[in-house]
Amino acid sequence: MERQDRADPRRKQVRRSVQLRQGRLEHRRQRPVATARALLRYATPGQPRCLRHRPVQPVRPRARTDHRMTLSQYKESVPGWGGWGYDYAGSPAGAIDNLFDWDGNSAKPTFTESGKSSIDEDQYAAYLTSRFSVSEGLSLILGSRLIDWKRDTSDRPYGGAETEVKRKESGVFIPYAGVVYDLDQTWSLYASYTKIFNPQASWVTDEDNNPLDPMEGVGYEIGIKGSHLDGKLNSSLALFKLEQDNLAIWQHDNVYSAEQDTTSKGIELELNGELAEGWQASAGYAYSVTTDADDQRINTNLPRNSVKTFTSYRLHGPLNKLTIGGGVNWQSKVGADLHTFSQSSYAVTNLMARYDISRNLSAALNINNVFDREYYSQSGLYSVYGAPRNLMTSFKYSF
Repeated sequence: MERQDRADPRRKQVRRSVQLRQGRLEHRRQRPVATARALLRYATPGQPRCLRHRPVQPVRPRARTDHRMTLSQYKESVPGWGGWGYDYAGSPAGAIDNLFDWDGNSAKPTFTESGKSSIDEDQYAAYLTSRFSVSEGLSLILGSRLIDWKRDTSDRPYGGAETEVKRKESGVFIPYAGVVYDLDQTWSLYASYTKIFNPQASWVTDEDNNPLDPMEGVGYEIGIKGSHLDGKLNSSLALFKLEQDNLAIWQHDNVYSAEQDTTSKGIELELNGELAEGWQASAGYAYSVTTDADDQRINTNLPRNSVKTFTSYRLHGPLNKLTIGGGVNWQSKVGADLHTFSQSSYAVTNLMARYDISRNLSAALNINNVFDREYYSQSGLYSVYGAPRNLMTSFKYSF
């Protein structure tokens, strides 16, 4: 995807979810948790101070309230193919005599539809958020979210009995609070607290094929954020701690364990915005470690350290319709247990170019994994190679 090269206002820059970055567990298609950084979207840092020779007037607390309701729905109905993968691997067509002499070619499997499966998921939520100006430069944000959630899944194998699983959580109350203090027109301190409620993905089950209960817990975050170059460049430093129950830890196949009393701690640094006219840049570093009740590290398929950088530059003069850019993503060692099998640290480099054909139409070219770095995107009991060098073209029309 083409990187957006614009600077967001500082009041919207703090946006990390209190959920641990679990691919920050790849089923982030729904975000039922009040995000810690979202608490700060009402903050207005950099309020001008009273001059010393002017008398300071008493400040009356002011409040601003926002409330809304949301509805999200997800429906899926797909055919099932049974255990074709296991059947094929044990058949003559899927057999490999000598792995070292194998040319990578195998006969095409025969896919036989074995049944149907469906997922019907609904989530209703009501928000209420209030921002109070306690004093000059000090803001208090209080809010809550009320959630009703249900998910019905069914498997209907041909010639077999239908199985259904119905899950429902009603009246889940999620409070959150945040405070922001403006040190000056550049820097602001903040702190936040929130409860956590996050239903597991439909395929996350235990050894008995029962779905795991929703992940619950609390999240804390403190940090500092800054606005530079007249708001064109933003920076932030955040420390966070998450205390979670029912944290899904992959074991094998679609089997997960629900870990209790887990703790995730980390730090994030971000810098993004416009360094000069036409020159956009972003850089971020994240450190995160999750431990169990015995203080042993778990979730080692997620890197302890990661770095992401990207920059783009819009040319001037006759080539002012052309924007070029590139970036590097790096992460540290990952693996199921970091001993039996693991993926060492690696970096992937990407490049892009965009040309504005007209005011509304643009064309872009992205070259991903420029140096064709070979790596595993997953390292567990089985592994999947990451995408090799590839090119992608796209056209965008803005109305």
